[in-house]
Amino acid sequence: PDYPNILVTGTPAAGKTTLARKLANMKNGYVHVDVAMMVKRFNYSAGKDIDWDCLIMDEACENAIIDQIEPLMKYGGMIIDYHTCDFFPERWFQNIVVLRTNTSSLYPRLVNRSYEKRKIDENIECEIFDVVKDAANENYKTANIVELYNNDLFELEANAKRLHRWMQKQNVTRNNTAMEFITSRLEKPAIAAAHINRTIKDPRGIGDLTYYKHICADHMSTDDEINPRELARKIKEVEANQTSGFGAGNES
Repeated sequence: PDYPNILVTGTPAAGKTTLARKLANMKNGYVHVDVAMMVKRFNYSAGKDIDWDCLIMDEACENAIIDQIEPLMKYGGMIIDYHTCDFFPERWFQNIVVLRTNTSSLYPRLVNRSYEKRKIDENIECEIFDVVKDAANENYKTANIVELYNNDLFELEANAKRLHRWMQKQNVTRNNTAMEFITSRLEKPAIAAAHINRTIKDPRGIGDLTYYKHICADHMSTDDEINPRELARKIKEVEANQTSGFGAGNES
């Protein structure tokens, strides 16, 4: 790349997006790419696990994310923000920031997100057992990794200033053509979401009509009324159309 790229990763609610946005707003030429938002915006997921209240990400979804971002990385000066770091190509990043948070600070943040208890417990355990840190060490050169604690606003400001000073030294500049391409790439999906294999995982059965209505939105006749029999039939069609990897299927 023309300029070094940065990956900001860490347990959910560690403050990744807050820090990345702050850095991108400090006029150092860097551009923030919020991968979690991209997944939702472009529908780069394989459905939703209702039981855990999270999106299902498989290899096809990860490949879609990589295809979306890859052309941006050659320009450099990108801040990629995501809670998972093990599927990005190592060549993309010259600096990996692993944000850490004490559980006493992390817990209330997770509660404020209205996570269920077991989801909160899972994320707390991930932080305690260094899951994200270990993934970073396994996939990137140790010399390129920096571990920063992000427990409060004071540490957030200190982290931002430290990284900003380094980023200023890179002298990132872009012409209009580059910025137009980058902006376009962040606003338009490179891969049609319909080509990503969709899966349905609902251990609670067909009871969550709101979710299944969302899956079959293109087939429903109204926004306010749901015919359970019609919905069940459409769900079977979705399941029947599923294939491995990229393939036909209804959008979730």
